[in-house]
Amino acid sequence: MLQNAKPDALLLALERKLPVVFAAHRADDLQTALRLAREFHLDARLDLATEGYLMADVLKKAKVPVVVHPTMQRAGATMETLHSYLGNAAVLVNPENVFEIMRAVHRVLVDKALRDKLKERSYEQSSRFSWDGSVRRILSVYEQVAGSAKLSDDSKTRPGVHSIPA
Repeated sequence: MLQNAKPDALLLALERKLPVVFAAHRADDLQTALRLAREFHLDARLDLATEGYLMADVLKKAKVPVVVHPTMQRAGATMETLHSYLGNAAVLVNPENVFEIMRAVHRVLVDKALRDKLKERSYEQSSRFSWDGSVRRILSVYEQVAGSAKLSDDSKTRPGVHSIPA
């Protein structure tokens, strides 16, 4: 007789004997995963995390491992690629080779030393990004495109707020 393994797996997850992998692309779904992990004291992992760059500071603070898929890292493949940069905080594979992907995922799952090294590197990598830095880079592009028209900087009185003069 076959038994339903779902309740057993859920019990193991609630007892923190089994990690829980949340697969989510959008930032609000990633936030929900983090909330559930906190609420139920789960040993969480985030998988996919396409919009993780929008909340890098939150992910860093949560200290939750994030698996970014190669499909989001192909140069020119999607808009997400423009926002992502892994540095040395990743195991790189040929995105067309499913066996190489499988071996890399397996290696990260079973090799605690590698996982710890990647985790530390990811913290270093995420510390290079900030909302204010992103706003400055975007404003710089707008100023280059606008030519002589300069954008006013209201960030001294209201951090993160910038306006285009009339």
